[in-house]
Amino acid sequence: MSQGTLVALSGGYYGTTFAQLDQGIQVTPQLTPDGSVVLQISQRFDQPASHNTARTQHSATTLRVTPGRWQPMGSITVTQSGSRQSIGGYQNQQQSMTLPLEVMVEKE
Repeated sequence: MSQGTLVALSGGYYGTTFAQLDQGIQVTPQLTPDGSVVLQISQRFDQPASHNTARTQHSATTLRVTPGRWQPMGSITVTQSGSRQSIGGYQNQQQSMTLPLEVMVEKE
């Protein structure tokens, strides 16, 4: 599950280049002889940055799970911040929410 954007990055040694920026998670399951399932999980979070650059983040892991059971695999923290000007001055606000990630595999 992912989404991507093609962006032009200029100002480098090679002039303008195009970069594919992707965001998403890919999970590849593999059934083992003992009946468990090995999940190869890779995550990517790329986004345009200032001055014709891009920020990229990639990670990968392997997780062994037992079919029919929920298995925690981490969490995602989403942070939203902003500021607002009023008569009394500036007001900064920040909200965070942590979302757990779990996976369950079922065999047919």
